Amino acid sequence: MTTVPPAGRFAARLMQRRAAQQQQPVPATRRILLHIGPHKTGTTSIQHLLEANHLRLPLTHDLIRRREPALANLTQPIHRLRNPADTDAALPGILRAAEELARQARHAAVTIISQEDLMGLLPTRGKVPGLYRLVPHLLPQLVRAMAADGERAGVGVEVVFYRRDWAEWKRSLFTYKSGPEGNRPYDPDEFARGHDLPDGWDHLLDQLRAGLAPVPLHVLSFDADREAGFMGLGLLRLAGLTPPQIGQLLRTPPQKVSQPATLLPQALRGNPAG
Repeated sequence: MTTVPPAGRFAARLMQRRAAQQQQPVPATRRILLHIGPHKTGTTSIQHLLEANHLRLPLTHDLIRRREPALANLTQPIHRLRNPADTDAALPGILRAAEELARQARHAAVTIISQEDLMGLLPTRGKVPGLYRLVPHLLPQLVRAMAADGERAGVGVEVVFYRRDWAEWKRSLFTYKSGPEGNRPYDPDEFARGHDLPDGWDHLLDQLRAGLAPVPLHVLSFDADREAGFMGLGLLRLAGLTPPQIGQLLRTPPQKVSQPATLLPQALRGNPAG
């Protein structure tokens, strides 16, 4: 008796799902929700949740998984960028990959793409100072390439950014970088100076809003999802899933959490360390 491996069964079911979607009436409007992170805002937990529920999503909704070639072809060159010269040299290939990614998002009324590496390197890594300094230059061009292809197919692009309390985010970044048993105590001011970090998200978000317009930038709350005990809830609601549809999804455990207390509801955790 021949057995089909789990990956083969999933691929077969996904093909059946695609065929069923093609039998649906073409929606009047279609959306790509491009969740760009940033890092350390529950992104891996959200992606794990989405992928575990890919086949449970209603036919009106779809997902481009992290390891699908069209997404990997876009994120891999972005992850290698270190300075504006790198960005300019790689830009033509990145824009072609962005157009191809948009072409993959034509199966449903709403397609979710979640990948924090579209922001580039995690801050403090790769000797790149500051807070995603290449993003205001790169992301608007990338999104415009996706939007241009999407418009030809009647698909609009929207960008999703999860905002986390700044002090907590810095502490989580420090813990991730140094490990829970780091050799030196955490000094938030020293950490910020050492990596040329600003004093909050506002400047980056203002740059993104200006660069992305008229593409919408949705800023969701990490803290609201955490208080609800459901990372990704804001993204699912933005995607238009109803409470009954969300309630039918498989709940998955948090992933890659630097300090587990940060994902507990406020009433259960007291004062978080970060």
